[in-house]
Amino acid sequence: VGASSLALVYLDSFQGYVASLSSLVVLGHWAWLRGSRKRPIALAIALPVAAVVAAVPLVLDAPGVGALVGVILLLGTCTGLAAWWDRREPQGYNIEVEGASLRRLWPRVLVLMLGVAAAAAFFSGRVLDQFTSGVEQRFELWRTSLSIFAENPIVGTGLETYPAYFTSHRPLIHAQDHEFLLSDSPHSVPLSLLSGGGLALFLAYSTLMLLILYYGVRAVQRAVGSERLFFGAVLSAWVAYHLQAFVSIDIPSLMHTQWVLGGILLVGGVPLDTSRTAPTREAGKGEDLTRRQGKVGLRTWGAASAVLIVLMLVAGPLTRPLRADLAAYRAQQAMGETDYQTAGEELLRAIDLQPRNSLYADGMVLVYAESGLHERAFDERVRSARLQPGNPYASLAAARLAVRLDKTGAADHWYEKSVEYEPQGAEVLSESAAFFARIGREDRAREVLHSFKQLGSSNRLAWITVMRAYVTLGEQEDAQHAFLCQAEGRIPSPDANWRVIDLEYEVVVMFGSVKALVERAEELVEMGELGCWEAYRS
Repeated sequence: VGASSLALVYLDSFQGYVASLSSLVVLGHWAWLRGSRKRPIALAIALPVAAVVAAVPLVLDAPGVGALVGVILLLGTCTGLAAWWDRREPQGYNIEVEGASLRRLWPRVLVLMLGVAAAAAFFSGRVLDQFTSGVEQRFELWRTSLSIFAENPIVGTGLETYPAYFTSHRPLIHAQDHEFLLSDSPHSVPLSLLSGGGLALFLAYSTLMLLILYYGVRAVQRAVGSERLFFGAVLSAWVAYHLQAFVSIDIPSLMHTQWVLGGILLVGGVPLDTSRTAPTREAGKGEDLTRRQGKVGLRTWGAASAVLIVLMLVAGPLTRPLRADLAAYRAQQAMGETDYQTAGEELLRAIDLQPRNSLYADGMVLVYAESGLHERAFDERVRSARLQPGNPYASLAAARLAVRLDKTGAADHWYEKSVEYEPQGAEVLSESAAFFARIGREDRAREVLHSFKQLGSSNRLAWITVMRAYVTLGEQEDAQHAFLCQAEGRIPSPDANWRVIDLEYEVVVMFGSVKALVERAEELVEMGELGCWEAYRS
């Protein structure tokens, strides 16, 4: 409880802090339900938790390990004291809400309304901004998920396959505004199930959730006293998870939590069958009690031993991801010290434990490249691209390395893959077209260039690459048009903030052709007047 409370407070999101502040209402309610004599003690238990939730993030931006451990121990101690007190005095609650008169209720209602009004005054603007900015892009992710679902509506494309289909199904507006943004999730659990598992999985999941909701409501209705508070809190947490799951959550630990909450609701809502009782035997008759207890003890030890053996057998496979991450971390430290021998050994160990992790392959590319083993670096780059189907930039990286190593056939294959994965990406289309034009595949180059022009891209660097492709194809008019598109400043890009923009239309008119313009730019590079064109000239 201590660790999770602190983690919620320090989430890198505004809604995380608002959610943690809402827990103060729960703490206040718990303390208020005590009698007037015991209320000060309850407040003394709750106040340290409230102080941590409300004040620590404002005071400490990056607390050290010691401070974090101290805060976690404080929160855990307060939680333990509260739980111990609830068990020690189960009748200690002062629950009289149902019979309270209007005279006793209106001050609480007034305080609640004032609190809501104050929160709205302070947070409404920021909440609205966060909501607008977050939902705007989520709509595009949801549209992509529905497009993937429409292609395979019955059984879906397979669980966790969203990133493999994202770029080829996303709307054009998303590709224009967020060209390099890839998503591995639609940020909606129901839509993720719909696109990954189709109607078969979605209907099964929905039916199960409705069943849990039904028994959760029954659990609250059947409970009395403090148990009603308990089941009400569990049901609220379960419902809150699903509300948030519509727009975000797909984290395994939170999924696990909602299944635990659902199990608690089922336990409280499903009535126990007490109509049948196990047969008993009178004392002194039948089996001896001591012998029976001994058999029970043996069965218990046997079951415990079996569980322990199973745990020992599965411990190795279950800890493989963790051990792989630890090895990769050690490799990262070694690379920071330019110890590529150690880094390579650790990464190979990580790859042996988790061979389908593309990040480890990318690390080995760097190790091999720094060690001068370029062929092996290329093999790892290709393996990384194969482990990321649907990722156009992994394919693009493999194609670029193939070009450097003069592997034209391999480069052609991976450029085709990148275009297949990202048919609306300015960088992918422009670079692929330039390559196809250079190796003599002129028809394919023109086809890709046509697709590029349909984008209306604002990527200035991509327009320069397109200009180079047209120059290679000998199409001067189109090359001049491409230069004008980037020179007009349609797309400010930090990657292509070149001083050549100053030349604009006059230079094109003066020299009459892009070829002459490029020659003039090269002269300016030599004179040190146009250093940023060095990348283009190469």
